[in-house]
Amino acid sequence: MLVWLRHTLSTALIAGFVTGMVFLGHAERMSRSSLLCERLVVEFADNYRFVNGDDVKAIILNKYGIYFNSRIDSLRLDEIERQLCSHTAITDCQAWSTDDGNLHVRISQRKPAVRFMDGENGFYADENGYVFPLYQRFTAKTPVISGPLPQDSTWIADAAKMALFMTPIWEDKADSIGVDIHGSLTMRFGTPELFTFGKPEDYVEKFRKVKDYFDIVKSPDKEYTTIDLTYNKQLVCR
Repeated sequence: MLVWLRHTLSTALIAGFVTGMVFLGHAERMSRSSLLCERLVVEFADNYRFVNGDDVKAIILNKYGIYFNSRIDSLRLDEIERQLCSHTAITDCQAWSTDDGNLHVRISQRKPAVRFMDGENGFYADENGYVFPLYQRFTAKTPVISGPLPQDSTWIADAAKMALFMTPIWEDKADSIGVDIHGSLTMRFGTPELFTFGKPEDYVEKFRKVKDYFDIVKSPDKEYTTIDLTYNKQLVCR
């Protein structure tokens, strides 16, 4: 009799617990279904500022629609993410909502590898050669190539890879990088000599030659005006 009673009580307790959980879940869903979006919280995963919080709000309003005072569980988070990622400077976005009525978005921005400038006109390219525009409010610190803006996507991608190679060691040493209409580069490294670099290819070997010039060749007894790096395994000084 006692065993039967214990089983009956246990079953009743379990049934009561399950019923309570179902009731609480239903109440929570009912409460969330009436919860309105009261605020947009924007976070950034990096230190770039091509876009700011106001830009993010404007993109959502213009491309997704009105989110403020909409039911929080009616927001199409995947669509908000897709619309934000359509911006050229944004590479990734995560959107989620919380029970305090907030819509959260976390933005990752494109990392520029190089900036091309022709007077007041120009653009950035990332490490894959993806081109995106300049922004007035923020200028990223990258190597700058000045001259006619390139149109060849392969050349741009090669120049971006070269710029990434330069950044740890050579970026602060190269005080000017120029390009002509044929895509041939020239550089100066804080001294009068002009280094003829050619196309942005074989750049590891070419920068090794630059180092050899300053470490071995350069001398106060002999002044050179141009250093040609384009010859295979040769450093031609004139």
